[in-house]
Amino acid sequence: MTGDSGTGKAPMHVLLVGGSGFLGGRITRAFLAQPGIRVRILTPTEPRASWKEPPGVEIFHADVRDPESVRGSCDGITHVIYLAGLNQVACEARPVEAVAVSGLGALHLAEEAARAAVQRFVYISSFHVYGSVEAELLTEELAVQPRNHYGLSRRVGEMYCSLVAERRGLSVVILRLSNGYGAPADEQADCWSLVVNDLCRQAIRDGRLVLKSSGRQQRDFLAMRDILAGMQLFLKVPAASLGQRVFNLGSGVSVSVLEVAERIRATFADLFGKELPLQVGIDPTEGRPVYFDIKRARALGFEPRGDMAEEFRELFSACG
Repeated sequence: MTGDSGTGKAPMHVLLVGGSGFLGGRITRAFLAQPGIRVRILTPTEPRASWKEPPGVEIFHADVRDPESVRGSCDGITHVIYLAGLNQVACEARPVEAVAVSGLGALHLAEEAARAAVQRFVYISSFHVYGSVEAELLTEELAVQPRNHYGLSRRVGEMYCSLVAERRGLSVVILRLSNGYGAPADEQADCWSLVVNDLCRQAIRDGRLVLKSSGRQQRDFLAMRDILAGMQLFLKVPAASLGQRVFNLGSGVSVSVLEVAERIRATFADLFGKELPLQVGIDPTEGRPVYFDIKRARALGFEPRGDMAEEFRELFSACG
């Protein structure tokens, strides 16, 4: 392949593995809105009926668990983003499948990407890989200790991608996302278990907010706009400038769930002129702040600018 992926001069042909899901749907639309980017989506089945295939998108049907099935998926591709995986609830119910999709599937696609001389392979991981780490500042140097099947499956995928990078010279970037939120490309996307998305849907459908806990637990919440900006940044950063393979992608700010709920109430009141009742649960959580260190990503130009109120308004609209 010709062209330097870091210059922005050569056209990009991006393969989104799991591209018809929540995050994949938004990435597809963001990429297609820019000249010089073509998109191919790898999916094992026909997308759900509510998913509208954007014009110009290629569909490659394959099962990532089968290395023969993905053969040819990276031909003509310059960049790969690996999004495939089960959500947290499904991972707990089907841990073997979770590891097969997020772990072995990543191995199969990374091997295929190396064979096809893909310029950059981005694996989407999660803060869940840190698990039980007793630290207020989560840095990429910490030894990870996943505490659930979701985090473990993503960690296996990270390790397989790193293995292929070392053995085959594939340029791999692993992005550990914090708590993402934002409107889906269609309402039936698997995204409503995300705490912010769930609260916004409660506001529209139920006319009230109910927290199962005290809401004092603190998290790093990452807006969809920042996720999309981070994806594009790490596709284009030249390999010589990376220095590291693993990057945290978050807002760098610790916010309580209760504060997010209050912000949703304020945005709802501004839009609709109505106050949302808020019901708070009881638990012993102390609300210790945990900061997601994003210095590595910032050094390469990532700067979160997400506007919570704007994302809330889009979520309200997505909920009808």
